[in-house]
Amino acid sequence: MKLSCLRAFVAAAQYGSFTRAAEHLFLSQSALSRQIRELETELGVRLFERDNKKEPRLSAEGQLLLANAMDLRDRRQGGREPAGRHRKIL
Repeated sequence: MKLSCLRAFVAAAQYGSFTRAAEHLFLSQSALSRQIRELETELGVRLFERDNKKEPRLSAEGQLLLANAMDLRDRRQGGREPAGRHRKIL
């Protein structure tokens, strides 16, 4: 699993928008989408529920991955913040 793909996923989940996440990561929206598709393919699950009219929403699998990604980030940084209160992107 590439860290860049995980960062793209976390940013999209936290911003609730592929466009805003891409801007934050200094990527094009298509590059961010490609990274998320790559992660979905590797994991064999859909991480976002996509609707043409709205921004993507996290799937159940996406919610689980986000919680785990935040836990890993906190452990790596030695953080003590409880799950669900994360602001910083990996």
